[in-house]
Amino acid sequence: MLAVAPAYPHYPALVGGVSCVVGDCEIALDCLTSASGLMVRQPLQRIASPLAECDYHAVAAPYKSQFRLMFTDPGGRGAAGRHITKRAFCFALSLLVNAARQMSPVAAFAGITQRAWDAFSRDPGYAEDMARAAAALPLLVGDEDGWHGSEPGFSEQGLQLEVMAV
Repeated sequence: MLAVAPAYPHYPALVGGVSCVVGDCEIALDCLTSASGLMVRQPLQRIASPLAECDYHAVAAPYKSQFRLMFTDPGGRGAAGRHITKRAFCFALSLLVNAARQMSPVAAFAGITQRAWDAFSRDPGYAEDMARAAAALPLLVGDEDGWHGSEPGFSEQGLQLEVMAV
């Protein structure tokens, strides 16, 4: 039986101003939930997570009130609220990961696809330049003897890729 890996870890995400994929969020969530203390950035820096550079305070802000009533020490000083920030940030990451698990790949990449179409529509020559650059690369053709290269060519009718029989 062939097992298919879920696609959601590769879905694009934007967390606190940092572009990443949902898999990065999952790894960061595992790191933070297993890390003792109230630090957020330092554990993420230790695992070289792109989320170490995100604005985790802004991400956590909408969820802090949910944790403030449960975990606030009325006589606390200094770092009294930082554990709330860590818990709220972890909660936000878990919401993002759970939403991604439910999302179809088409919906996950809809934003990127729309931005690509917008870019192509603003500069029609860009698409042609990209096609010419891709066509300039050697084309690899596989058969039972292995891989053989063939060169793409241009004609009066436009770009043509010719696959040579080996």
